[in-house]
Amino acid sequence: MTKTFKYSVLKYRPSYLLEEQVNIGLLFLFLDDNKISFIYPKKLRRLTQFYPNTNLKNLKHYLHLFEQKGNKLDVPFINDNFSHFIEANFLAKDASNLYFSPVKNGVYKSTSPIIEHYNKLYFSAYEGKAKQNKKDEAYLRGTFKSTLEQILINDKERINLFKSSLIIKNKIGRTEFDYGWQNGTTNLVKFLSFDLADKGNLQDKSFRWYGEFSQLEEQAQNDNLKLDLLLTKPQNKALFSSYDDVLQVLEGIPTNKAIIEENQLKDYVLKATETVKPFTNRALLENQKHLK
Repeated sequence: MTKTFKYSVLKYRPSYLLEEQVNIGLLFLFLDDNKISFIYPKKLRRLTQFYPNTNLKNLKHYLHLFEQKGNKLDVPFINDNFSHFIEANFLAKDASNLYFSPVKNGVYKSTSPIIEHYNKLYFSAYEGKAKQNKKDEAYLRGTFKSTLEQILINDKERINLFKSSLIIKNKIGRTEFDYGWQNGTTNLVKFLSFDLADKGNLQDKSFRWYGEFSQLEEQAQNDNLKLDLLLTKPQNKALFSSYDDVLQVLEGIPTNKAIIEENQLKDYVLKATETVKPFTNRALLENQKHLK
């Protein structure tokens, strides 16, 4: 017997400015089976490849709550207004970075196969296996830090001139930089890994950062800021030409900047240690993110 069901897609909006959105959950209503089900991808870390400022802990907390709530709610009280039910029991429209799509309809014979089908349809991208030797932002951060400590092995005072986790705020949003240091100019270091799975991922990430860094043009000019973008390239040789396109996109950023590839990192750190001066940008120090 074929039955009908309703479903709505939970979307995560990491950026209002760029109108980006990501599918992050599915809420099902099976009236004939007296069942509500909420599912979401359990492996969310890939989100941070494209949206580094995503608070995964907070996001997982909400998704877990939705899952628990879906299992406890009574189907008979929903009636036919599933959209109103969602607003009343989960999220109000546009209340935060999480929102539900308009309700859609489908047909099914059994709940488990249809849930599994939609799980693969919407969330298969989250299941991609990462390389064990992936050169991601954490790799760049570790390489930068270890290189800095090796060069200044007996000079902790100069190491402390390099400030970590600095945040620039403007009218539109905020951008976090991994390190900052001064030598007359305030140099803001951002680690960006392009050791990604495919051409589309490289394009999406380069366009995302082009947009965000371009918003800092006026502020960088007024405050004598320079963006130092430290990159890793794909290990997959088939993506080298796509990486060249990434470099062209980043070169087009109108903000004062330098692009430093992985093989130039050691020379960059060495020159920085030779010219670094006390950090005097108080506004950035006040916005420094203190990590536990």
